[in-house]
Amino acid sequence: MGWILLANVVLPVLIGIAVVILVSATASVPSGLEQYTDIALNWAILGLALTGQLFANSRVASAFGSNTPLLGILVFCVDFILAGILVYRRSRLDKPESDPRHVEPDRKHAFLSLVIGLGSIIFTCGIFVWLYGH
Repeated sequence: MGWILLANVVLPVLIGIAVVILVSATASVPSGLEQYTDIALNWAILGLALTGQLFANSRVASAFGSNTPLLGILVFCVDFILAGILVYRRSRLDKPESDPRHVEPDRKHAFLSLVIGLGSIIFTCGIFVWLYGH
């Protein structure tokens, strides 16, 4: 079970951390907090891509039976909603300052975006670990 968890849980989280490091190192404006919303959106997309592991693993498929596709679709929907929230948050950063919906990027906004993006990965991997344990 250790190798399965390493491949399906630890590696996606490490890839997400590597994305943060790469984006931070190559950012044209080092303190641009709006870049973290983009990173979080990348994490949410990674969470969407990880949903395929629910279909690919035979042990998970046997544990959940014929309802495995339904579970995969539900997990995909949750991840898609989280990605949609991040797209909405990013759109508010792009609004002109005269628009009342405009939001200035701050640390709280950046941190919350990262939590939502990482939550997408953790949710998908958590479902996988829960199913793999059954």
